[in-house]
Amino acid sequence: LGLPTVPSATNFVAFDCGTADRAQGILDGLIAGGVFVRKPGVQPLDRLVRVTVGSLEERVVVAEVLREVCKSH
Repeated sequence: LGLPTVPSATNFVAFDCGTADRAQGILDGLIAGGVFVRKPGVQPLDRLVRVTVGSLEERVVVAEVLREVCKSH
């Protein structure tokens, strides 16, 4: 999907959306699709969208919703 991830040793993955505006659009789309995510509020981290790693079923839903959201962002 063209969203690089930030290396992590935690229970979440952070996608780099490139800009704060794009990250906000992706965040809003994911939330509208029923996926709860977070975004840091300070630069330069405000271009990231953070997704906590869940079960296989939850990861499938996140992937499907993210794929749809990225088509318009």
